[in-house]
Amino acid sequence: MIPVIAFTAWEGPRRETVRRIPSSSEEVKDFVDEALGCFTNRYPSQRQPAFFYRREPEGRFPYACLRATIDHTGSYAALLWYGTGPKDGIHDRLWLSDNLEPTGDEPELIADDHTGAVYAPSSVLPLAQIVPVIHQFCLDGTGERPAGINWVTGEFNGYRHGSRTGGEPGQGA
Repeated sequence: MIPVIAFTAWEGPRRETVRRIPSSSEEVKDFVDEALGCFTNRYPSQRQPAFFYRREPEGRFPYACLRATIDHTGSYAALLWYGTGPKDGIHDRLWLSDNLEPTGDEPELIADDHTGAVYAPSSVLPLAQIVPVIHQFCLDGTGERPAGINWVTGEFNGYRHGSRTGGEPGQGA
């Protein structure tokens, strides 16, 4: 069974949370694509992250969160994942997407809109690499950190710690 997934989007000063209980993998993919479509074709100053949550149907707080910050052209994105599971190993840390070979063409993506902090170029990946990771997070239904990209530990403001890990779920650094 696919669990409840949700995304939260900001439209100017207004925040809207959309929750769905998809019944098929196709509905999950459509839901993710709809969510990501909300974040392209905006002015650079309107860049806001999309939050994908995994929660139990009666759960009040998310079990896990995957935050995607997408540039206004829809070409690049950065991911941030954290889980609220048992505080050991992977759940002890917050994880940022890790681009092992940044080209220097990556746009600045806001990591913390309160301070203006931006993700390092080494946390920004082409959106085509990010979308399958978001699909996996929503389809797996476990809330675990998705595979498919490399991850590095970090902070909510985009600050990167030095440890890296491969894209396998459950791996610690």
